[in-house]
Amino acid sequence: MLSQKSRILQLNILLQYCSFKDGIFTVGERISINQERAYLLSFNTETPLLIKSFNYSEKLQYKINSNLEKIKKLNWKPMEEILLDWN
Repeated sequence: MLSQKSRILQLNILLQYCSFKDGIFTVGERISINQERAYLLSFNTETPLLIKSFNYSEKLQYKINSNLEKIKKLNWKPMEEILLDWN
């Protein structure tokens, strides 16, 4: 299981990749991913993962996993990283 910080970073790059590639996720799927991201960002400190578990449909979970694999395989980096204050 990923740490809170690792999962936030993973979701950030996933959403940026989706914006770069255009059309990977539907609006509703992006909203679902952003809800998990917002939930994780609502904690001020690193907390044991997770109080709330996010369960996506099988189709969305497949799309998330396959695109994270593509990002890793391509070593894709966003033009501008989302900066977060972890203090």
